[in-house]
Amino acid sequence: MTTRLVERVDRWAEIVGVDRNRLPSSEVLRAGFPSDKGQPYRAPADPRQIAAWERRHGFDLPRGLKAWLEISDGFYRGIPLIHPLHAIGPMIPFAQVPNLIVQPESWFELGNPDGETICVDLAYDWPGGDRPIFASGDDRRGLAPRIVSSGFNDWFLRLLHQGGREFWDEPGFHIFGDPWIEHKR
Repeated sequence: MTTRLVERVDRWAEIVGVDRNRLPSSEVLRAGFPSDKGQPYRAPADPRQIAAWERRHGFDLPRGLKAWLEISDGFYRGIPLIHPLHAIGPMIPFAQVPNLIVQPESWFELGNPDGETICVDLAYDWPGGDRPIFASGDDRRGLAPRIVSSGFNDWFLRLLHQGGREFWDEPGFHIFGDPWIEHKR
């Protein structure tokens, strides 16, 4: 199974132009995505369905996410790290966002790695990056919404290196900012 995952990750990197030196080794992938957790990839999404999703919602998906969906419709480690295309939808808030009156229609839920929902702002291009990836926060756990990556590719690479773990809650992790403040900017 790991060989197939390595092949898919290699293909994704080639499509989006990610330097292969940034990819995790097959040993790291094997340790992070063991066979007892189930197959992390699925059959590819149909490019016509991806285009239909973009037309329906009025936003283009980040190039790296689109490329991954065309390789595997979602990404799993027992739970959806990246939702399949049909489940990528408007964000459901689990934490209050200070000064937010109406949630932007461009905020979409990308996956549920573990305790927190990961989202993408499809209307904002991070300077020098991509569409920002943010954790939705959780009022019950005292976690505020926060941007955890300047774009899908960097987030996905780090997720692969971390074996699917929520790396954005590790001590010393650099938070990129508040999703609402950045969206308004």
